[in-house]
Amino acid sequence: IAQSVGGEETHEYFDYVIVGNGHNSIPYCATDRLKNLEAFKGKTIHSHNFRDAHSDEYKGKNILIIGSKWSGMDMLFQFLGAKDESKMTDFNTITVAQGHFGFLHKSSNFKKYKDEGKVIIKSGDNITFTEDKVKFEDGTEQSIDVVIFCTGYQYKFPFLKDDSIIKIEHNGQYFGPLYKRIFSINEPTLIFIGLC
Repeated sequence: IAQSVGGEETHEYFDYVIVGNGHNSIPYCATDRLKNLEAFKGKTIHSHNFRDAHSDEYKGKNILIIGSKWSGMDMLFQFLGAKDESKMTDFNTITVAQGHFGFLHKSSNFKKYKDEGKVIIKSGDNITFTEDKVKFEDGTEQSIDVVIFCTGYQYKFPFLKDDSIIKIEHNGQYFGPLYKRIFSINEPTLIFIGLC
């Protein structure tokens, strides 16, 4: 490892290097399957930058959550007030776009809100935007004011200069090769923790 201290470069050598830099700092906005997003005039935000479901910017709004895994479900629960309905945000509707493999439509946790039309579940990957609407794969359209991307994060290792050790692929969504998602195959003395 080389580092510069007070203008003087020093080198240190180690038998093993453990990388624990995390992976929840560089948002990934899955825009590759979204058509015409640049035409949308409303607010777009990644869950990484989201702070408060009770903010005035969400009151009375039609919200589109893209993604229904961990951060998407967390986002939905924040707007619905989890188990305390008195803490529910005063939004108009929330539409969750979950791709083809989501199971949110089978969940009974949101049945009441789905029956009331407050929560709408959409499956499919292709979404087309206009200035204030989205058209889903099934042909239906929905007025939207806010888009919240709950689409995960990118892996980044700017301190690894040699691409032959670790390859980052699929828009930063995959890196490897690793044995047991920990040990670098190409450099066995390089160990990654906390990234699974």
